[in-house]
Amino acid sequence: MLAQASQPILNIGETALIGRLGAEALAARAIGAAIISSIYWVFAFLTFGTTTLIGYHFGARDKKAAGQTYFHALVLALAGGLAVAVAGCVFAEPLFRLLGAEPAVVAKGANYFRISDFCVAFRIPEPRSWSRWQ
Repeated sequence: MLAQASQPILNIGETALIGRLGAEALAARAIGAAIISSIYWVFAFLTFGTTTLIGYHFGARDKKAAGQTYFHALVLALAGGLAVAVAGCVFAEPLFRLLGAEPAVVAKGANYFRISDFCVAFRIPEPRSWSRWQ
C-alpha cells in the first residue's frame, strides 16, 4: 500500500527534474510514462484476481491452495514482466513513433523507456512474503 502511495510522489519529482532539461525531455518522459502506465493496467488483473483467490483460500483455512495460487501468480508475473521488458527494449522507438513523437523526442525517450520498462519485470510480490503460505 505504501508503495502505491509513493509512486505518484516519485512521478511528480521525476517530472520536475526532467522538466528542467527542456520540452523534448519532458515530452519523452510523458510518452514513456503513458506506455508504462498502460502496461501496468493491462497486468492489473493479476493483482486483483490473485488477491481475491488468496483471500478466499485463506478464509477457508486452505493454506496449501493459497500458497499454490500465490506461486502461480508469481510465476505468471515474472514471465509476463520479462516478456514485456524484452519487448519494450526491442520496440521502444517504434512505440514512441506510433504515439506521434518527433525524432528528437524518440531519441531522448527510447532510452528512458527502456530503463523504466526493464523495471516492469521486478514489480512482483515481495519474496519475504513467500514464507507466509508454506
